[in-house]
Amino acid sequence: MLRRYVNKTDKPYVLTMYELLFIFVAFLGVLYLLYPNKKSLEKKVLSETANYDLTAMYLKNLITVNPKDSELVFAMAKTLYQQDKLDLSKKLLNILESNPSDAMKVKATLLHLNLNELILQKPISQDEYSAVTQESRELLSSISHITNIDKRSEEKLYNKAISFGEKKAALTFSLDLALKHKNDKKYLVWLKNTHYLASQLGEKDVDIEVLKRLILHDKNNAYIWLNALFPQLAKGIDLKALAVELKLDDLTLANLYILNHEPLKAASVYMALLHQTVDKKEKKELLIKILTILQSHSRMDDIVSLIQKYEDSYIHDREMRQRFLQLYLLANRADLANKFSLKILHTRGLK
Repeated sequence: MLRRYVNKTDKPYVLTMYELLFIFVAFLGVLYLLYPNKKSLEKKVLSETANYDLTAMYLKNLITVNPKDSELVFAMAKTLYQQDKLDLSKKLLNILESNPSDAMKVKATLLHLNLNELILQKPISQDEYSAVTQESRELLSSISHITNIDKRSEEKLYNKAISFGEKKAALTFSLDLALKHKNDKKYLVWLKNTHYLASQLGEKDVDIEVLKRLILHDKNNAYIWLNALFPQLAKGIDLKALAVELKLDDLTLANLYILNHEPLKAASVYMALLHQTVDKKEKKELLIKILTILQSHSRMDDIVSLIQKYEDSYIHDREMRQRFLQLYLLANRADLANKFSLKILHTRGLK
């Protein structure tokens, strides 16, 4: 509330709302007499060299009365910027950055950031450099809360945020752009950008969700993203449910069990795959993995049972014959090792 004092003994006089309104209208009236139309106003503003504060005050009141004039003020700010009249341009942009229109706020902020970049290229002191950089970061942080920014402008804001080192705002823009590009080729690009920023900022929850999307949509690099995701998962997580969520194949699930120090669960998955696959090379690799896991856990009875099932299948495979014989002996089943040896000799026609 406005108050004025004549001297220390005067009682305070309070302006009424009618008096305030009269002063405001009178102020606009005087300025209208000075600038009867928008062209003369624009000409006056663009030629202004001294009364920056008065000019800014008038323009602020102008767009308060008629918000549509914001475009005119923005056009003038842009022209002043192009004319290198950066101080007055900045004052106009400060007005527009509090505009009710989000679109105008974005336009004004982008121009303000361009203006600040221009200032930083000039010979200024370290304190001025730091102040302009900090102001730019605050502008980016403030504008990052707007949710309806168009793609093109948001990409520019992202680049500005990276340039000024405002990583939190950059993360917000990047995640939003990923969602906006969900149905085109840029989706993976923005997901990757978001992952790198989230990992740098320690935004674990964001990073986990983004990595899951990368696993689902970047199949060629799924193992890379899975390896980045795995260390961030909570202990005791249901890996089978995760595999379903991420549409992982059984072999990947088995590898996850290995990474999670649950080899026997991995062996169970390998066993199921062993029964399903028909490819001989894959079958052999799976069988070796199962035997190796069982041996590391001293599950010798299970090893013996498994070998007996596959003796005939690998009797002509020298590597597997030797492996089977060694495992029989490790299991203290010399009788089975001897029996298998005789079978090998018989198949080779040596007995």
